[in-house]
Amino acid sequence: MRILLASVAVLALAACGDSGEGEGDVSEEAAAIAENRPIEGPRSGENIEFDEEGRRWFYKPSTRTALYGTAESEGVVSFSCNGAVTGEETLVFQWIEQATADATETLAIRNGDETAEVEVEGVASVLGPDAIWQGDVPQGSEAYVLLAGATTPTTLTLGERSITVPASEQLTAALDACMSDS
Repeated sequence: MRILLASVAVLALAACGDSGEGEGDVSEEAAAIAENRPIEGPRSGENIEFDEEGRRWFYKPSTRTALYGTAESEGVVSFSCNGAVTGEETLVFQWIEQATADATETLAIRNGDETAEVEVEGVASVLGPDAIWQGDVPQGSEAYVLLAGATTPTTLTLGERSITVPASEQLTAALDACMSDS
């Protein structure tokens, strides 16, 4: 909340000054902040759901990432539209928790009576010395279709760990980002 208030204050002060820009123009600094900050507010009247630990979905437009966690963290799970590795837009899942490098697990994605599976691998993390779980969710796969059609909470299970996340516009934005670039 402090970060949000500080950002609003900086933007408000910047708006008061005469930057020499035309009416309605946005400064480069304000545009950079807007592009790289997670979208925190509700869109289209969406009722944002928090879990018992204060986690919720955020969307980062600059990385086309839906991140589930608290505002102060790097999140618990994320779905990113990423084409850097293969050159084709792919939805990349990450469970941001200690994993064993090069180990494999199966992620179960369950919504209602439907379940889909995705193979994930322990990969070295840029966030620290440990590995995290990561896997691709290709367009058209059962898992992608299940995520795209979810209107109720979805349960993600990896080994003994499980988390239930609400359906959200932020997750839909990441899925749509991959679809619009295909």
